[in-house]
Amino acid sequence: MKSNRTGLIISILAAAGVLGLGAWWLLTSATFVCMAVLLLDQSYGFGTEELPAPQATLMKLVIDGVIDQSLPWNLVLLGAGIAIACEFLRIPSLPFAVGVYLPVSTMTPVFVGGLVRWWMESRSANEEQRQARRERGILLGSGFVGGEGLLGVAIAAVTLALGSRPGGIGLDWAGGPAMEAALGLLAFGLLATWFFRIARGRGHD
Repeated sequence: MKSNRTGLIISILAAAGVLGLGAWWLLTSATFVCMAVLLLDQSYGFGTEELPAPQATLMKLVIDGVIDQSLPWNLVLLGAGIAIACEFLRIPSLPFAVGVYLPVSTMTPVFVGGLVRWWMESRSANEEQRQARRERGILLGSGFVGGEGLLGVAIAAVTLALGSRPGGIGLDWAGGPAMEAALGLLAFGLLATWFFRIARGRGHD
């Protein structure tokens, strides 16, 4: 997990440098990132059901395998062969690999978001409209990711303070698994529709 934390900190510092922020902002952002990661680790623990962290878990397995000399090289070579085949077929190997190791629950919204972006860009009247729609979609999507992260840190703080995870509204009131799935699908559809309308812009500009 240490490697994942280090990579996260480096990414934050690089982003701050690109934005032209000074040393004070770099130190502040790195401090808060470290505090948030430690808080999540103490509240849930990385690799648990509450906080799967597939990327961190994958990197931990790779690093532990290299250190302990127990890395399954046959799987590594198989992955390298698949990546080479993807490149020959003009399929970006990095997004393909991300789609392989991320769970379906995570990849579903990513896939739907990609479809929304393809639909809007393919039906744009000109390059200016295409660029405007892309920027609105990226901005809104970044807001979703940032908001979810902040909410997760807040819930982790409450969990650490109370000693247990706070209870939510649950799904017992839904009336069974079928209704739970239907309500989840409805909420996801409404969110995707709202995302599409915001990214498309008013007056389809």
